Amino acid sequence: MFRKTFFVAAAASLFGLTTMPAQAAAGPPAGAPCSVGPTSTVCFAHYGDHIWIKDTKGDGHAAVSLWVYSSDLNTGHYCANTSGYKGGWKDCNYNMAEDVEIRFRSYSRDGSNNEHFVPGTVSPLFYANTSG
Repeated sequence: MFRKTFFVAAAASLFGLTTMPAQAAAGPPAGAPCSVGPTSTVCFAHYGDHIWIKDTKGDGHAAVSLWVYSSDLNTGHYCANTSGYKGGWKDCNYNMAEDVEIRFRSYSRDGSNNEHFVPGTVSPLFYANTSG
């Protein structure tokens, strides 16, 4: 029995039959509301409370999403995609309050502080409900 178990484990390892970690998703689900700006795009998926951010311009700046609850405009939540123009989508998973309105947009960041945005890069403000 020991030999058979060892052989199966060795063969699985040799031929790449081991379990691999999940790959990053290709992007937001179809139909997700998005705000498209001149240098980045941000989308919101209410199921699971996901904010997706993508850098769409190879300018050396990071793409950042900013979202707030409409009832609390003073508390910003940030998600930065520092992978660059060719880095694809970044998925930021939050635990948002249920059945409330959020506002979100994207921009390019200047430096490491999320609040320092590059002028002319801010996307239109978009409204969505966390319950869909």
